[in-house]
Amino acid sequence: MRDQMRAWGTRLLQLGGVLLVSGILPTRSALPARTRAYSSALGSGPTAIVRGGDGALWFIARSGDLGRITPRGAIRVVPLSRDGSVVADESLTRGPDGALWFTGAEATDNGTTVYPIIGRVTVRGAVRLFPLTDQTTPFFQPESLAFGPDGSLWFGERYGRRIGRLTPSGRLSAVSLPTPDGEPRGLVAGPGDALWYSDPGSNSIGRLSAAGRIRTFPLPRPDRGPIGIAAGPDGALWFTERSDAGAHAFIGRLTPTGRLREFPVPTPDSNPYSITRGPDGALWFTEQAADRIGRITPRGRIRKFATPSTGSGCLDITSGPDGALWFTEFNANKIGRLTPTGHVTEFPLP
Repeated sequence: MRDQMRAWGTRLLQLGGVLLVSGILPTRSALPARTRAYSSALGSGPTAIVRGGDGALWFIARSGDLGRITPRGAIRVVPLSRDGSVVADESLTRGPDGALWFTGAEATDNGTTVYPIIGRVTVRGAVRLFPLTDQTTPFFQPESLAFGPDGSLWFGERYGRRIGRLTPSGRLSAVSLPTPDGEPRGLVAGPGDALWYSDPGSNSIGRLSAAGRIRTFPLPRPDRGPIGIAAGPDGALWFTERSDAGAHAFIGRLTPTGRLREFPVPTPDSNPYSITRGPDGALWFTEQAADRIGRITPRGRIRKFATPSTGSGCLDITSGPDGALWFTEFNANKIGRLTPTGHVTEFPLP
């Protein structure tokens, strides 16, 4: 079943599911609400990583497992279903309730139908699913999770030009993007009690107010494709911009009033991907194609740190409870730890 679900990831983008606009979503427990024993092996290719409320880091493996790693490097796995019919995919965040929330997919009807889901996992391993299956309007892959000032979970609809909202009571609604090529990817709670998002489809940064109004800030350079986005210590939004072949990428900085600055990343073809606020007042980002982690100060000064593994494919990054930066290495099948002074430790996944 798990091997089938890997293939279903592509089918999900085509089949999609369905969004119930302004309706109440059914929920169900995928596993008993008690502490579960962890299994001992992960698949390859960790993607998202986030700091948990239990003093550990949690991450998603490409196999669809949810992994947990302590600051000392002990790795365990949380199963999302007994039969492999539920997988997590790209996005993971910690909620105000201390639980982990993820995007993923669920197979039903003996694997003939795949629907997108949002899932919640407690640090004890209890799983609850929010299936997006009521057929009213087409709904596609949810991702880019972020909790807003209203306590609701917001997510980007990657191929549907919408940003969804799931309230604590299970009510789901959506806001359509004003851009015809909208593709919300990164999503973060930012200044002004608003949600801010990156939109590589329309080459812009967007702001979504609590009232549901959207304002977009187009980027001046064409086809920059902003992906990662984070709220900086200076009150601005910081984001990663991709590069064309042979060209330098950029790290962007946007104030709430729309003032934009772009800082070139020294390495050509580095493809910066994720970005996060570090414990030292700087922003830290991954370079997916350069085997490096970058650090940029609010003044735009960049310093980079190489990973020991070649072709590591650094993806997501987050601040850990130990004052270090933790990141995923998709190609190397490792979790990385980087201290602010530049010491890198890699933890291979079993």
